[in-house]
Amino acid sequence: GVLHAALRTFNSVERCRAEQIVVSSQFEVENYKKNYHYKDSDLITTGMARYDHINRETSAKRQILYAPSWRKYLTYSPKASNWQLQTDKLVKSDYFNGILAFLNNEKLSDYLEKNDLELHVKLHPIIAEQGSELVSVSCDRIKILNCDVKVKVEEYCAFITDFSSYVFDYACLNRPIMYYVTDYEQFKSGMNHYKELDLPFDKAFGPLFVKDDDVIKYLNCISERKFEPEDLYYQRMKDFFLPLDNCAEKLYQYII
Repeated sequence: GVLHAALRTFNSVERCRAEQIVVSSQFEVENYKKNYHYKDSDLITTGMARYDHINRETSAKRQILYAPSWRKYLTYSPKASNWQLQTDKLVKSDYFNGILAFLNNEKLSDYLEKNDLELHVKLHPIIAEQGSELVSVSCDRIKILNCDVKVKVEEYCAFITDFSSYVFDYACLNRPIMYYVTDYEQFKSGMNHYKELDLPFDKAFGPLFVKDDDVIKYLNCISERKFEPEDLYYQRMKDFFLPLDNCAEKLYQYII
């Protein structure tokens, strides 16, 4: 995915063992050079091959995807990079209870029913493995996706996240995006393993919300727009990527 979380110690050229990095946008070029101290020659500007597998001609179904990321402060690591969820902390957290409040908000159920929509929830694997069974919803239009379900991003008409890298797939598709951070105070304080984004919320592809009612109001707005993004965000999406045609072939030719 596109690097947009500020992990400058972890991913800097002095620390990272990657000799070269494939990038898909001019934003990444400038970000890697300015904040991570790479040179132009370290960056391969073919676009990531994964973008060949997103069909931008596919019409969306009447489905919205909600994919919150994970939280380091709700896990422990018995060995390097092996993150295990602490469910006792999870169920008490603003992060988790904000998700539950949103999914069980009657206004959300009414919105989905009125507009003949489904909301699919894709929890991060670190959360989903133990936490998905704790997520209870009463609305049959809300589906908690199994951990091993591969999401077909083209099938969704809108996307809700906090800071998942899925967001760039929806920018590529020019679909409406909104950011909902249930634990914004904890995020800003640095309780997660990063506390800011290299692509800040105010320069990103949709509005930021910290209350579930505000997310639902915005969902109503984008329904009225027939799931077309606002002009400001559409322009940011349209101008973000390098040409994403035949990325795999261009990368292959670069390698050989």
